[in-house]
Amino acid sequence: MENLYKAFRRLSNFFNLENIRKAVLNPGKAIYFLKIYLLKDKEESETIREIVDSFFSNEPRINIFLKEMYASKAYNQRYSSGRAGSVDVTSLYLLTRTLKPKSVVETGVASGRTSALILQGLHDNNNGSLYSIELPKFYPADKQPDDPSLLINVEGSIEATGFIPEGKEPGWLIPKFLINRWKLILGVSQEKLPELLNELGEIELFYHDSEHTYKNMLFEFKTVWPHIKRGGFLISDDINRNMAFDDFTKELYPQKIKIYRNSVGIIQKI
Repeated sequence: MENLYKAFRRLSNFFNLENIRKAVLNPGKAIYFLKIYLLKDKEESETIREIVDSFFSNEPRINIFLKEMYASKAYNQRYSSGRAGSVDVTSLYLLTRTLKPKSVVETGVASGRTSALILQGLHDNNNGSLYSIELPKFYPADKQPDDPSLLINVEGSIEATGFIPEGKEPGWLIPKFLINRWKLILGVSQEKLPELLNELGEIELFYHDSEHTYKNMLFEFKTVWPHIKRGGFLISDDINRNMAFDDFTKELYPQKIKIYRNSVGIIQKI
């Protein structure tokens, strides 16, 4: 029954008004994208199960946490193009629930799907705060290319990253009842991250999803690592963009390091 419910939810997200309009105009393309959509859901489910087995095998409440996440408003909201995938948000929610962190830091907010799931976890724990560093970028709602994984930003360039719809603010997906645990810091991470970490001292969880250049990613990893408590986690999206994650992890052995879908890197500090 739970699998049927998840399949229905995925289909209802796919068949929104805009996708229905596109399907009427081009039925062949609609069938193609539906196949990709459902296959991606299967792949993500398998990856999430691998993550659960790798990091949460000793947590008896993990299935309860998953059910609570699937039922939450933060997880079920309709979201913008360029959003974080289910692997990222599920990992972050489960880590938040199991670690019960006092302080979580992320770089990159965009529309705020990951922020919403971290905050949902903090809310469900009744403990902790999320600190998000963001340099917002926007895309006009009427200028999306046919490929739903791409966006055209306000400068007219095609990008493969998540921007904020014109007229919205960073984190607009976050339900209002969760924002009391959230602090948004506007600016570049190379300036704001050291200041924030010096203020917080130690953190239990860090997530990178900001500028995916080698220089910036390596800077963030090296800056945040000394502040992560033993047993805490560093997670990075889009590690396949460059060699920053690989070069950083070469210096860390022994640590618990996993890579999923060749794009999501998770390190536990042991």
